[in-house]
Amino acid sequence: MIKKAYYGYITELLPAFIIAAATIMILSHPNFCAESVRDALELCMGRVIPSLFPFMIISAMIVSTKILSSALRLPSLFFSKLFKVSPSSFQAVIIGCFCGFPVGAASLFGLYKAGNIEKEETERLLPLCNLCSPAFVIFFSEKAFGDIPFAGVSLYLIQLFSSLLLMMITSSRSNVFKTAFGYENEKTLSFSKAFILSVKTALHSSITVCGFVITFYLINELILLAFGGNKASSLPIMIVSGLLEVTCGITNISKSSLLTFCIASFFICFGGLSTVFQTFAIAPDGISRKKYILGKGAMGIIGALSALPVFLILKFLKI
Repeated sequence: MIKKAYYGYITELLPAFIIAAATIMILSHPNFCAESVRDALELCMGRVIPSLFPFMIISAMIVSTKILSSALRLPSLFFSKLFKVSPSSFQAVIIGCFCGFPVGAASLFGLYKAGNIEKEETERLLPLCNLCSPAFVIFFSEKAFGDIPFAGVSLYLIQLFSSLLLMMITSSRSNVFKTAFGYENEKTLSFSKAFILSVKTALHSSITVCGFVITFYLINELILLAFGGNKASSLPIMIVSGLLEVTCGITNISKSSLLTFCIASFFICFGGLSTVFQTFAIAPDGISRKKYILGKGAMGIIGALSALPVFLILKFLKI
């Protein structure tokens, strides 16, 4: 009982300590914080919104109009039997794989809100279809691993492999399986209504995402400042940066090696705490955060282990 009470006291005190430390850092370095926020805003305006907003509209249109329902009927049948999921969720997986987070999550939540998939299936698939987009992975990975051929493409394929493997593993414990062609009862909006709703949804989601990107960018910069301000100062700092925000973690990689390649793969598959908050900022009430974090953590471990042989093969190809 004493240990439990002590643990409870520590968990209550920790948030207050973090807030106090952040407040002191901000008040003592106002110009640094302002500059960091400006850099984060430039990142959002220059990269996040241009790459995110169009895909948010497209994904919302796909879910609202059910445009993929007919085209994916046969693949959905195979997918449903193989992974024990409902056919409707197949489109969310496809969207998540190619559009990136939080578009995949938004698509899955749209299906859940419409009653097309159950809560259990939503929680199971959420960490597996909410992925880094191929454009993001390739762009940032090529900058970090420019001396390794096909590094960005390989890291993206590792992420896909980790997602599908974990989906296969969790299918053995899943009882979720609906009829193969379960689209008849889905509500379809007209094109004009779907377009209006999609733009509004995309705008709200993009603003929310940028809010968390700015926040975690600032947190990352304050941590770096507290440890000397050198982004490449040590491996622990790089790991902390990547766990907070995947973009910061990858950009802090200063040397291409087997270790940093595996770490980058973990960052990409896990996504960082920033994406966790981005996801649950648009999540319906009741969706488990614990299951999502555990799922992304498992993906990160699979990705890091899978990166080991991939790196050796890429280095061999370079020779």
